[in-house]
Amino acid sequence: MKKLSLLLIALILLSACAKNETKNNSKDTTASENKTTQETDKKVNTEEEVLYSYTGQNENFEARAVVTPVTEEYLKSLADEHAGTNSDELQKIMEQNPVYKVNVYLTYTGDSLGELPDMTDVAFKVSLPDVFEASTSKLPKETLVKILTGKEAISKDKLIPESVSSNINESSVIKINAQSKTMPEFNFDIDLKAN
Repeated sequence: MKKLSLLLIALILLSACAKNETKNNSKDTTASENKTTQETDKKVNTEEEVLYSYTGQNENFEARAVVTPVTEEYLKSLADEHAGTNSDELQKIMEQNPVYKVNVYLTYTGDSLGELPDMTDVAFKVSLPDVFEASTSKLPKETLVKILTGKEAISKDKLIPESVSSNINESSVIKINAQSKTMPEFNFDIDLKAN
């Protein structure tokens, strides 16, 4: 009889634990669904702010450039970033009255690149004639991998002053040029056109 009572108590405790676990799992699922919805909303909000979007590709790479307006919040974050420094750079930025910022991404879509050296000789040049030009050279392996997986921009937050902003439109063509002496995959040009 004692064994039967102990077995009955153990079953009751186990079933109570199972009910509690189901409640916790449903809370986790709901929280996960809410988080996914919030992330999707953020992406939609970000996409709504896009003024122009340009894409281009070749056999191994896909590229995307996004032009967004410069907001008061962004300018404030720049000021906060330069706070406490005697930076002429911030003053120059503000004098140019930036109205747009451009981010350019490059994703590798080809076969495996194999082992990359710790310091690569890959150089990227991104340009829109009469508007902006940005370049990189000798990228560390980690940075190049982030760029090629789309986690980091080749050109991030390139500010476009009001004086040349009228040169950005649906017919603009943003050019990416890549060069490398040691990795032939990185000798290419891609033209990005508005979608």
